[in-house]
Amino acid sequence: MPKQLTVCEREVISQMHFSNASEAEIADALGRHRSTIYRELKRNGSKQGYSAIEAQSLAQKRKSERPRETKTGRASVNSRVRENLTSFWSPEQIAGRMKLDGLAPVDRVSRSTIERWIRQDSSRDHWEGFLRRRGKRRPKDDRRGKLRAAVSIAGRPEAAEDRRRCGDWEGHTIVSPGKPRGLVCSTDRKRGLLKLNKVKNLRSKTVITKMREQIKRFPEP
Repeated sequence: MPKQLTVCEREVISQMHFSNASEAEIADALGRHRSTIYRELKRNGSKQGYSAIEAQSLAQKRKSERPRETKTGRASVNSRVRENLTSFWSPEQIAGRMKLDGLAPVDRVSRSTIERWIRQDSSRDHWEGFLRRRGKRRPKDDRRGKLRAAVSIAGRPEAAEDRRRCGDWEGHTIVSPGKPRGLVCSTDRKRGLLKLNKVKNLRSKTVITKMREQIKRFPEP
């Protein structure tokens, strides 16, 4: 797509046009196609002649009045975002999937763009109903789920990191907003074996007890 003429180029057009230079001569001087010069003189010129300042002003006015096409306004992008939202995908997942699928930058959107579109859409309440916590983010000082004396995952043995052996377990909890109960998950890293159980509350003692029960169900060897 050709770049818009600059105010400096319009000044050259003004001077050469005043000197009765042809469109072809002006185009050669600017390295532009002569149809660009012809179109510029026709759109931004007047009976009194061609003024670089007036031409620049007219061009900027038309640009400001032109409806701006956003990425989420494109049919293909908008359709994909809507379809994935109704499948309960988060904005992060939608944006990440677009990138993994190798879509061109013009055909994909970021998480923040999707969130902004949801906030500005007339059906905001409808789309937020598909989001976790209705799209509300946790405050930065939120301490839920953070252990005081937690051991960094960087200290995990190399054999567990590379999934070389059975018996290296990962533990997780799944929590629903506003619910005291949840799910406790224990996964063997090598086998991918998952144990999943409900718990009435997510207190530390309850979760640890349930994880121990999950692992004890298997013979020690």
